[in-house]
Amino acid sequence: MATAKGFKATLLMDTETTFGTTPSPTAAKKLFFNTFGLGASQNVIDPGTIQPVRSAPKPARGNIDVSGAIAVPVDAIMFGYWLRALFEAPSTADQRTSGNVVGGSVTASITVFSSVTDGSMKVSLTSIAVSIFSISFATLTGMDSVAAQLQSVTRNIGSAGFQSCTVVWNSTTVAFTLTSGKTGLSSTIQAVTSCASGTDITGTGYTNLRNGTLTQGLDIYQHTFTIPSVQRSFTIEKGFTDITQYLRYNGCKATTLALPLGGDGELVATLNWIGKSETHNSVSFDAASTQPAFVRLENFQAGVYEAGASCAIAVDGDINYDSGLEGTYLVGTGGTRGDITEGIATANGALNALFQSGALLTKAIEGTESSLQVIFYKTNQYSLSFYVDELEYARKSPNVEGKAGIQIALDWRAFYDDDADASLFKVVLTNNVSSYAF
Repeated sequence: MATAKGFKATLLMDTETTFGTTPSPTAAKKLFFNTFGLGASQNVIDPGTIQPVRSAPKPARGNIDVSGAIAVPVDAIMFGYWLRALFEAPSTADQRTSGNVVGGSVTASITVFSSVTDGSMKVSLTSIAVSIFSISFATLTGMDSVAAQLQSVTRNIGSAGFQSCTVVWNSTTVAFTLTSGKTGLSSTIQAVTSCASGTDITGTGYTNLRNGTLTQGLDIYQHTFTIPSVQRSFTIEKGFTDITQYLRYNGCKATTLALPLGGDGELVATLNWIGKSETHNSVSFDAASTQPAFVRLENFQAGVYEAGASCAIAVDGDINYDSGLEGTYLVGTGGTRGDITEGIATANGALNALFQSGALLTKAIEGTESSLQVIFYKTNQYSLSFYVDELEYARKSPNVEGKAGIQIALDWRAFYDDDADASLFKVVLTNNVSSYAF
């Protein structure tokens, strides 16, 4: 008989409409994890029953406790679903960029352009290639008007991406820029080339767009997660796929997030959960689950900002968020939690830094309000930021523990007083995912 192996294990997660009930239809996400400690336990209780023998009586059983930790790798896409479990659906801003081509330096004068009445060029936008003929620059008096004419004839194509395009002349760099009228990856301009007939205006003697620099459009969305008033429950499945055994946990809510910062190890976050029930199955609750993309973030990509300024002396630290949930056992629910209700959310952590001045120590001594931002930046398209906009440091003097450099280790605690976000903890995730709906 085969033994279940860890590398064959799977984790599925889906939102619940009704607490403790598997959603129907399902739309589960298959998520990566490092360790999967969520499970069920039930204590065996020694009863105080007296019976006329020395042998112990049959034990009683306690309530069923569904709880445990799931450690997950931190990335710029999949991690958003773990944040969704803590904070509900984010507020999402569309920040898609448009593809463009910045032409090479133009040597032609307006006199050269004004003699052209049969100009032509081919523009390839994503999967659409369009040839433009009979472009006339006669009677034009400046390079700005050349750009306007190029913009007009390109917009007249009528296809999406061309209708709202722009063409701009830069007199400083002596170059034209053609920008797609669409946004996102589909707006990418792939090439500007010559046509089979007409006067080619794409080369060095005219617009020089043929030799330009192409920049693709990017799908960029910024997701802002703040503390919700109501936290949704989830169905989570632990699959032992090589022996077709599946443990399903219903009514699960994420209670805490712990994120160590710095060091040379893998960037891993740990989420603790409590839930309602566990069932044992021989098939998965969602055979058609989908696996989101994964773009790993790493410790060396981190930056720390203290009170809005870059903190170049930060050594390491941690961030801890507690959603303040309370699970309640009810009579008649078979020893399972009947509800998990929201309480007061808290956040705290630590910042360890080189002791180079008294700035941080003074803040701790005087109880001065400060703030922290920790950002993991991969590219303009992929980043993850944690914001604590109002906090106080606990007072703690730096110690001398050897001959090497001295560090100051300060614990901090977040609070809400008057911050505009009205949330003592905020996470901003930037990526190419338009929605975190299940």
